[in-house]
Amino acid sequence: MIAHEWRSWENCYIPSHANLSKMSLILDAGAGEGETVLFYHMLGFRNFRCVESDPVAFQRLRKNTANIPDSRFELICRPFQPQDVFDADFAKIDVDGGEIELLKVPIAMMPQEIRLEIHDLRVEREIRSHLPHMRQLPTPTSWPDDVKMWSWRKHI
Repeated sequence: MIAHEWRSWENCYIPSHANLSKMSLILDAGAGEGETVLFYHMLGFRNFRCVESDPVAFQRLRKNTANIPDSRFELICRPFQPQDVFDADFAKIDVDGGEIELLKVPIAMMPQEIRLEIHDLRVEREIRSHLPHMRQLPTPTSWPDDVKMWSWRKHI
């Protein structure tokens, strides 16, 4: 599966912020079974907070991250919440509607960079007004038409 999605992940999920290090805290909200965490591990990152609300996917996430070497994992089984972004340096958020929770996070508490999948036009408008300077990324043609990929960087 990773080989099939590698090109999409390269286009959508690679952090662009130069100040990230291998120990920067990477938030994977909507972590699924851990595919994206493995992608970030392959890029050299070693410090992860993974949030997944589906208990079956969470059990697979736990199993799939158990043998990843030289890494720190904080695994959370519940829906995405505003405090999940606190202290994160980079966030990948794919929570199928739960991204509305970002509206409760002050800009000062946001990670340096966010890659965000948005599935609802109303939510997209609200988040774009809350997070200035968002830019739309090319969405892979294999993804559903209602999904749009966005990038936001904190201006420091």
